[in-house]
Amino acid sequence: MKSITTAQVRVAARVIGAAGAIDNDQLVFTLGRVQTLTLVSCVMSNRDAADYQRSHVAALSLTPDDVEAHSAAHAAFGSVLAQILVGY
Repeated sequence: MKSITTAQVRVAARVIGAAGAIDNDQLVFTLGRVQTLTLVSCVMSNRDAADYQRSHVAALSLTPDDVEAHSAAHAAFGSVLAQILVGY
């Protein structure tokens, strides 16, 4: 019988912009009327990194400025991709 290596996956989530807490195995936070929050998640498997059990949490070590920079880079990539696709 041939064995099959399966992927092992970890998921982490974090709220940036408010204090979050774990209550009854749930992420709980309060959103104010004019407050902006960012929910960041990371899914990583043993196929992504050998130390995926720790790497997925480290990937969430972001500041609000980091989120803004990642968001701007993602928007720029999307804009370039859209321009490429229009040419086809």
